[in-house]
Amino acid sequence: MRKRPPGKVLRGAHAVDREFRIQSALYKQNFPVPRPIHYCSDTSVIGTDFYLMDYVEGRVFTDPNLPGMNPDEKKSMHEQLVAVLATLHRFDANSIGLGDYGNTSKNYFDR
Repeated sequence: MRKRPPGKVLRGAHAVDREFRIQSALYKQNFPVPRPIHYCSDTSVIGTDFYLMDYVEGRVFTDPNLPGMNPDEKKSMHEQLVAVLATLHRFDANSIGLGDYGNTSKNYFDR
């Protein structure tokens, strides 16, 4: 389950509806994200909007130095990261249903 954190948050921060929409679009493209299951906007359920997604087994790295990994493992991990980012950047937002997402009036560098 993904939900907004308790307390006051900045406007636009932790927009789980936006996260669910993007994750759903990427999942349909076989991009490596958990399968989104359901988005609930009814705040009477748990006090905030939330969504459910599949649990994905894996490791969480909090130290960018990746202690305990040998150089070959680190190299492989970094190569996989670059490959996934390259795949992400090949998607056409319009063709995957995200063409109206974000500010498209100016390019990134102008903003």
